[in-house]
Amino acid sequence: MIPSLIGTLTMMGTMMLTALSVAREREQGTFDRLLVTPFRPSEIMAAVGLGLFVSSISKTMQQAMLYAFVLVMPFALLSGFTTPFSSMPDVLQSVMVINPLRHALDITKRGYLEGAGFVTLVPDFLPLIVIGLVTLSGAAWLFRRRLA
Repeated sequence: MIPSLIGTLTMMGTMMLTALSVAREREQGTFDRLLVTPFRPSEIMAAVGLGLFVSSISKTMQQAMLYAFVLVMPFALLSGFTTPFSSMPDVLQSVMVINPLRHALDITKRGYLEGAGFVTLVPDFLPLIVIGLVTLSGAAWLFRRRLA
């Protein structure tokens, strides 16, 4: 339970923090100040992809919190946090390949319970890298689209 709790709390914290921070900047009008900095949008997107994606589709902090909650709950329930992932129906197992928490929990469980090293866990990081690239690309695209 403890390794799963570590992964779940990390996902919730990072997603909520990034989703709320960009939404707050937009609400207060200081988002434009961020845009005039010498950073490119791709460099601004160097934070957590899923939280930024949520933030890029929301206009207010309340919307960002709601969207993040709507994502976190199914991700947490269908990640293998409370029940083994292998006992879920095959359809859910194939759909939850997009769930970053599922992969993070596998990594933390194997690291803490099995003592797996980084080299052993590298294949488990590949789905997280793909999810990160997709969500960061989506957030960057929505970010640029909102600027126009």
